[in-house]
Amino acid sequence: MTPNAPRSIREMLSDEAAGPVDRDFDDLLERASSRSPAWGWAAVVAVAAIVGCATLIPKALSGGQASLDAAGTTTERLVGLWSVVGPGVPAGVSMKLGASLIVFSSCGETRGEWRADVGGDFLAATDSGDARCYHQDGRFAPPVLNWLNAASRYRIRSNDQVVLLDESGAVVARLRDGAHPSVSLADTAADALPPRVTPTLRTWLDSPGPLPKGISVATPADLFGKWAPAGQADGASAKVTFNQDGTWTASDGCNGSSGRYALTAGGQLLLTSTEPALVACVNESPVLVWLETCRRVGLSGGNLVLTDAQGVELGRLQSAR
Repeated sequence: MTPNAPRSIREMLSDEAAGPVDRDFDDLLERASSRSPAWGWAAVVAVAAIVGCATLIPKALSGGQASLDAAGTTTERLVGLWSVVGPGVPAGVSMKLGASLIVFSSCGETRGEWRADVGGDFLAATDSGDARCYHQDGRFAPPVLNWLNAASRYRIRSNDQVVLLDESGAVVARLRDGAHPSVSLADTAADALPPRVTPTLRTWLDSPGPLPKGISVATPADLFGKWAPAGQADGASAKVTFNQDGTWTASDGCNGSSGRYALTAGGQLLLTSTEPALVACVNESPVLVWLETCRRVGLSGGNLVLTDAQGVELGRLQSAR
């Protein structure tokens, strides 16, 4: 992989933890029935019993909107192993949306992160992958997935299909359920298996708790600019910059990170980040941790208030303009 840094604690419960029960039922049925007839029928019965008892990601879609039930929300409908087609998508591309994002193409895997909310907002970015994907014509050239970078909205349609749209509402890609990427393109065999919704992933997919009382909702315009932890000591260098092009950079005074962000309805923050090369420092700020776990952004007295999935305040940022 390039770079070789391991994924962060954002993937505490990875897709490798998914057992075979969470595979698509049709896939299990096909595997079972491909055996000898006597074994196959017994296996089909066993698979049916297992799937009937398991908690599967619901796929029932109708009327252009996701049908909801106690098993999940609209964002959970995005979790899956998808074939990707679109005007700017090369043939044979598939994508896994689970604890992380994996795009399978002719060069192998490209990895990154994705975020979405129940209002239909979507954000994704890649930051690592197979060396073949990062070297073109003998030189280092990170792959540019224009269709993925342009996706800012999603719509769930019938026939197990998801549509990704850009800011203008134009379709950039259509995701079709049931992809089977070649294991030869995957770093591990587990990468090519369908993902599951873990408790950690569900926390990111569910709507976060509301902002604390007295805190107003921040707008995208409120975020633009340079910020520092409120009350930061003189001479400290921790900072955060939110750019108008949807990118951000930050430093805890020692380590740096960057990525993409979107602020959606209710001040909900969708944020992806690169994996920083961590260096042990003395008295570094927790600002990078705040950003990693922030789910909403509010305003109070001119400061940004960052809150987590439960609506608990993580910290405050003051203008550093």
